[in-house]
Formats: sequence, structure tokens, C-alpha cells
Amino acid sequence: MLEAEKRARVEAEAESVAHVQELDELLKTHEKDVDTLTSELKTAHDEVPALEAEITVLRGELSSMRTQLDSEILVARTANEQLDRNRALLEQARRSLDELLRRGGAGPKPPPETGGNS
Repeated sequence: MLEAEKRARVEAEAESVAHVQELDELLKTHEKDVDTLTSELKTAHDEVPALEAEITVLRGELSSMRTQLDSEILVARTANEQLDRNRALLEQARRSLDELLRRGGAGPKPPPETGGNS
């Protein structure tokens, strides 16, 4: 009976030693992970000012682009309005010319209309 208890105690000690070794390895792994994460955190923390400066520059560029786009929209709108006025004026001139030619009888023929600008 003593021999069985001794054997059980030895086995329990062996299991405890193995468990402590496993825990020690796990601790080492966790320490490495903490060191790695600490290093990554420091790197990320060091990058923050540069990233904030880049964000500021990008915001300035975005604002400038918005202003330029607004200006180009205004120019395009003005050009479209002028084009509409020119088309109306051209149509009025064609009608007037047609009316003059119709009243005047034979005269020079009006130039043929092009399909692209109407």
C-alpha cells in the first residue's frame, strides 16, 4: 500500500512539474506577445502626428477641390445658358431668313442645316 501511495505521489508531482512547465512556456509566449504588442503600440503612437498632419493636408486639398469644382460647375452652367441663348438666336435668325426668302420670292437658298447643333 505504501508503494502505491508513493507511486501516486510521484505521478502527481510529475504532473505538477509538467503543468508548471506548460504554464512557464505559456507565460514566456504571453511575455513575447506583450513585448510585440508594446512595440507595435509605440510604432502606431509615433505615427499619429504624421497621420494627423496628412489628414490636415488632405482636408485642405479636398476644400480646394470643392472650391474648384463649384467654380467649374458655375462656368459650365453659364456656358450652357449662353449656348441655349445662342441656339434661340440662331433659330430666330433662320426663321427671319426663311420669312425674308418667302416674301422676296426667288433669292439665294439658305445654307443647309446641320444636325449637330440643333
